[in-house]
Amino acid sequence: MLKSIIFLFISCLFYFPGLAKQEKTSHIPFSNLKMIEKGVAIIADSVFTNSRITPSRAISLTTELFEYNWIPKQAVSNYLKEKSYLLYDDKIDSVVSLRISSFQSNIIYGAQFCESLFGSSKTERQVDVQIGFSLTDNTSKEILINSLFHSTIKDTIFVNMISNVEDKSISLTIAPMPLGNYLDRFVEPFLILGATGAAVYLFYYVRTK
Repeated sequence: MLKSIIFLFISCLFYFPGLAKQEKTSHIPFSNLKMIEKGVAIIADSVFTNSRITPSRAISLTTELFEYNWIPKQAVSNYLKEKSYLLYDDKIDSVVSLRISSFQSNIIYGAQFCESLFGSSKTERQVDVQIGFSLTDNTSKEILINSLFHSTIKDTIFVNMISNVEDKSISLTIAPMPLGNYLDRFVEPFLILGATGAAVYLFYYVRTK
């Protein structure tokens, strides 16, 4: 009876951590680049909703020269096309000019945590975006908007998915790895040592019987 209990205990100690390490998220998280683009789109939606510019008004989209200026330009362009705005490269053909004057983005991974004793480590991902928009009416020459806008998006991802959501060729998508939690650093090693000790004890216990 004692042998059965010890064997069951050891099996659980080794099985459940192994099972947890193989745990997979039910969906593939958005890449960090996609999250940045979503942040830009949220800002663009707020700007155009408040400015009351209808899709029937042709818009020219330009950007200042800065690193990764293609990211906000692409995100804003996709948003305008999705909302059926008329988009031109030449402002001569447009009624409204939209210029992206600045862009910054920052990604932060929160401390690791587990939702269960042997669950896979997760982290809260925070994506901050700041973008400068200048919106001008080409007919009246009135500056409709000239300001900085911010957005923050948060979600939760598995720590082992971080390498999949980052793009090594785009520094904006890379952030320091999240700090390990107390369970990973202290408790799990003791559990493994305990299971190993129990296995050794069981081995010698069985041999003496």
